[in-house]
Amino acid sequence: MAIMASVVSLTAPPMVPSMAFGVSGSLKDGLEFLDELTYIYVASHCLVEKSLAEENSPTRFIAGNSSMCGISAIAVSLDKRNLAVAEIARQDASSATTSSPVINVYGSAKLFRRRSLTSVSAGTHEYVSLSFTCDGKRIAALGGPPEWQLQVWNIMQNKVVGSIKTVTLNSTAAYQMVDSALRQVSTEYTNQEGHKVFCHTWIPPPPEAAAEDEDKKDKDVERKNSEAKKGKKPSVADVVDCGCVYALDSGELLYVNNGEVIARIPMQSSGDEVCIAHTILPYSKGIICGESGKISFYEYDKAHKTYRRYRSVRVEETNARVCGLALSVAEDMLMCLLSTNRLVHLSFDELDEMSAETVSSACHTQSYHQTFITGMDTCLLKPFVVTCSKDNSVRVWDYERLSCEILKIFPSEALSVSMHPNGLHLLVGFLDCLYLFDMLLSDLRLWREFSSVKGCTNCAFSRGGQYFAATSGNSVHIISTYTGHAIGHLRAHLNKVRSIWWANDDFNLVTAGMDGAIYEWDLKTCKRSREYVLKGCMQTSVIIANDSKLFLSTTTDCKLRELDNVEIFRTIESDVNLTQIVQFAEGSLVFAGTEHGAIRAYRYPLTGHRSVS
Repeated sequence: MAIMASVVSLTAPPMVPSMAFGVSGSLKDGLEFLDELTYIYVASHCLVEKSLAEENSPTRFIAGNSSMCGISAIAVSLDKRNLAVAEIARQDASSATTSSPVINVYGSAKLFRRRSLTSVSAGTHEYVSLSFTCDGKRIAALGGPPEWQLQVWNIMQNKVVGSIKTVTLNSTAAYQMVDSALRQVSTEYTNQEGHKVFCHTWIPPPPEAAAEDEDKKDKDVERKNSEAKKGKKPSVADVVDCGCVYALDSGELLYVNNGEVIARIPMQSSGDEVCIAHTILPYSKGIICGESGKISFYEYDKAHKTYRRYRSVRVEETNARVCGLALSVAEDMLMCLLSTNRLVHLSFDELDEMSAETVSSACHTQSYHQTFITGMDTCLLKPFVVTCSKDNSVRVWDYERLSCEILKIFPSEALSVSMHPNGLHLLVGFLDCLYLFDMLLSDLRLWREFSSVKGCTNCAFSRGGQYFAATSGNSVHIISTYTGHAIGHLRAHLNKVRSIWWANDDFNLVTAGMDGAIYEWDLKTCKRSREYVLKGCMQTSVIIANDSKLFLSTTTDCKLRELDNVEIFRTIESDVNLTQIVQFAEGSLVFAGTEHGAIRAYRYPLTGHRSVS
C-alpha cells in the first residue's frame, strides 16, 4: 500500500504528487531500470521514477487514469527510450459488457505519453504481461482470463497486427516475451511430468559456448546464404540460437536449448528445503534467480555445459517472495522487489560481504506497509504523517525529509491513529484498549492507556490538542489529553460511529454514523445542538464548511450533500461512493475520497462541477 503527498494549485488544477511512501510488491516484474541510476516502480495507481544517486532526489510520477482500476504490468524497451504501462479496466457489475484495458506508451526522458493502445477484442479486463520487441516498434501483450489472448501491437500504427489465444492455466505468472537482440521460438517443452512452471527467461549463448561454436556458425552462415539464393525459408533453429531457463515447482531450473532439455539444475543443496524461483533475470555471466527471502547467482559451467549456483544472498528475514529483479546497465547495481512491499538494492562490489543466512547491512532496504493502510492523520506543526495498517505496524513519515521516522510493530492490528497538533503525542486505538504514546526520536513510549475505550475505530485530537474524541461502537468518549479524565460520553447513534469532526473553536463536535444520522454536540453540556437523519442510507464522513454552519457529508448512495438540520441545500451526484471529505484550509476547495482510491476536488461553494480527479 502507498500514500501520496500532493501539491494543489488553483491556477493549475491537476494535482501533482511529490512523494510516494509505498510500492506494489505483488506486481510481478514491476521494477525496471531506465539508466544507470534511475529506476521505476509501481505504487498504487502511479508509476514512480526515482534515482539512487541521492536519497532525497526529485521524484517524477506517471499518474494512472482515474477511469481505470490500477496498473497490471509495465515494460521498458531495450534502448530504454520507451516504457509501456498496462492499466486495468473497471468492471461494471450492472453492465453485461467488459471494458477494455489500456496500454499507454511513454517516452522515458520526459515521461510524456506517446500512444494509447486499446482493443475491444482483448477478451479481458487486464494485461498480465508486456514486452517490447527488440527494435522497440512493437509490443507483445498477454491478456488475462477468461481468454488469455496474446496480442502483438504496432505502436506507430496503433493497431493489433497479430493475436492468438494461448493455452494456459489460470495463473497470474508473467512471461518475458523478448530478450536482448533475440527473436524467440517455442522450446517444444511439454508439461509431461506435471510440473508447474513459475517463470522463465531467454538467455543468449554463454561466451564459452559461443567461442567453441564459432567455426560451426561460419559454416551455418554460408549454408544459409546458399539456401536463401535458392529461395528456401530458414528453419526454426536458424531463426534463433539461444537457450531458455524454466523455474519448476520441484525446486529445479530446467535448461532448454532448441527444444532439447540440456540439464536439470537443483536450486537447493541436499537436505535443504525446496527453493522455488519466482523471477529470473539474465545477465552477462549467467542468470539471477529471485527466491523466497534470497537471490541466487548462477554462472555457466564450461566443463558440464550448464549453469551452477555460485552464490546466494539473503535480502529478507521473513522469506518474502522476490517478485521482481532489475539490473543497472553497467551490471553493478541490483534491485529487488519483495512481496512484502519492500525495495532492496545492493551493489555487486559488496557481494563478498553478504551471506545466505543473514541479511547484510550492505542490503539497503526501503520498507513500507505490507498490506492495507487502515488509518492516517497529519500533524499541524510538524511535517509528519502517521499511518496504521493491517500488518500490525504504525509508521510516522516525514514528508519533507522523505523518510520513515518511527516504525512500531504491535502484537495486534491498530484500528485508528491520531497525532497531537504539536507532533509529540500519538493516539492508537486497538480492539482491547486505547493508548496514548509519547513520540520519541525513533520510538513510541506508552504514556496512558484507556481500557474503557474498546474497539476504537475513530479517534481525533481537538484543534488545540487539549482534548481528544474516541469512538467505541455507537458511543463517543471525550477525554482530557493531559489529565486523562473523561469530559463526557456522547450517546445517541443507533449504529457504529463512522466519522468525527472538531469545530475550529473546540466547543462543538460533529459525528456521523452508519444509522444515517449526523449530530452536532455542545461539549459544555454534552448534548445535541443540531441533528439530521437520513433513513436507509449510511453516513461515511462529515465536516462543517468553513465560515458557515452547513454540514458537508458523504453517504453510501454516491452523493455529496450540503445541508442544515432542516433542509438539504445542495446535492451532487457521483458515479462512485465517496468515503471521506475534507475542506482546503482557504475554503475554496473540498476534497473527497472515493472507494476506488481516487481523490476528487470540488470548488466551494459547491456548484456541482468537479475540478480535479
